[in-house]
Amino acid sequence: MFHSSIGGSGRQSLSRIAAYICEYGTFQITVAKQYRVQEFLEDLKTLYRTTGIDYKATSFLLSDTQVSELEL
Repeated sequence: MFHSSIGGSGRQSLSRIAAYICEYGTFQITVAKQYRVQEFLEDLKTLYRTTGIDYKATSFLLSDTQVSELEL
């Protein structure tokens, strides 16, 4: 599921409602000041463990404000 629109339009709420209707769990990272690539990779491991090993349907929420650096 992918939602894209301007900020304040309810994307996160819509995603949470859709996940609830589909009986999916919700996984959202919490970005702090010291959050780096290593912490992101650990969060992905947790998500992969939940979805791949435990076979739990999960919606991954990542907002545009949580993306701090983009390297191409």
